[in-house]
Amino acid sequence: SLRKRWRAAVAAMAVTVALVYLLVQTVVFPALEPIKSVRRFAVELKGETAGYRAAGNRVLTFGLGNVPRAISFYSGGVYLREVTRAEDLERALAGPAPVYAAVDRKALAALPAPVRGRVGVLATTSMADQEIVLVRSGPALTPDPF
Repeated sequence: SLRKRWRAAVAAMAVTVALVYLLVQTVVFPALEPIKSVRRFAVELKGETAGYRAAGNRVLTFGLGNVPRAISFYSGGVYLREVTRAEDLERALAGPAPVYAAVDRKALAALPAPVRGRVGVLATTSMADQEIVLVRSGPALTPDPF
């Protein structure tokens, strides 16, 4: 009868949707997680800045939107101090004391050459259209990649 075929079609559709959902959750999302997540970067940030933070300093962040929340989550509680103006980031990185910062590579590239020459890139990651770098001011650790 039509009613039995209708029920069978609805049941088949429900089972298909459930199977696709399970496949996506168990295979596709975990495969994409390293690409779409800042987990690896957050773990690197935590390790690279351990001594700096233990001395009572906070890692700066600039131009990353809500990414610092994810970094705090995946690093197990490393909370970054947001700098809202490029001038403040420039001043911090140009100062005599070493400073660690997680910043957008484009924002870092926009800083004056003498400031860029004082920073070394310790870690990088990409999220969507943004490349995020962990830098330390002081003697450059890498040549100016900007």
